[in-house]
Amino acid sequence: MASGSKPSRRMSADERKADILRAAAPIIAQGGLHGVSIRDIADAAGVSEALLYKHFPSKQALYDEALKTAREFSSFTIARFATLEPGTKSFVLLTYATIEFTLFGFPGRQDQEQGAARLVLQSLLADGAHARTILTDTAASWMDYVTASYLAAAAAGDIAPLDVEPAVRFRFVQQLGMALRLSHLPERPAFAYRGTPRELADQAVLFSLRAVGLTDEAIARHYDPAALHEQLAGLFPRV
Repeated sequence: MASGSKPSRRMSADERKADILRAAAPIIAQGGLHGVSIRDIADAAGVSEALLYKHFPSKQALYDEALKTAREFSSFTIARFATLEPGTKSFVLLTYATIEFTLFGFPGRQDQEQGAARLVLQSLLADGAHARTILTDTAASWMDYVTASYLAAAAAGDIAPLDVEPAVRFRFVQQLGMALRLSHLPERPAFAYRGTPRELADQAVLFSLRAVGLTDEAIARHYDPAALHEQLAGLFPRV
């Protein structure tokens, strides 16, 4: 050890487990549960296979824990929106946040959520169990805030009548975000849109607001991408 240098601190069991999960998630997301080996994961985490098995008794257990962590990100995000007052302004913010977080990930956790997006894709290509859980969890909580703000906006005359349920309208927004995210998972996107990713996100939000029925007047009053980005930063400080 070099003179004057401090000895490295030994990781706790919880820290080591979290470190293994961080290393494993993108590998599993890339190759799927059966496309990677325990040795691959151990090498990526910089630990021995024996130490990995000490924390996770099987590859399935590690995979299940990675999925659980991804769902916890979603639950944390949803809980923050419980502070919003239902109304048109909140509905616009929820729409903006849906596209923002789907395309760019949760603030400060973009690397982890890139892996989470791939886990959803892997699930859709397999039995769909993880994807269904993610979408069901969202529908059970996130949609409560969406519907409340939608109804308040409709009562204010800010949403045009449309014979489609509020939750279904908003689910279309989420599906649009997912499709855009999946097409951009490869280093070379499956479809190259013009402009920057930020410009694409802003256009997708504007498209979504019009698609769900928000009036031009309401969009003019409440859709300010810079202001919405700043509001999200206040709700979700980077961690």
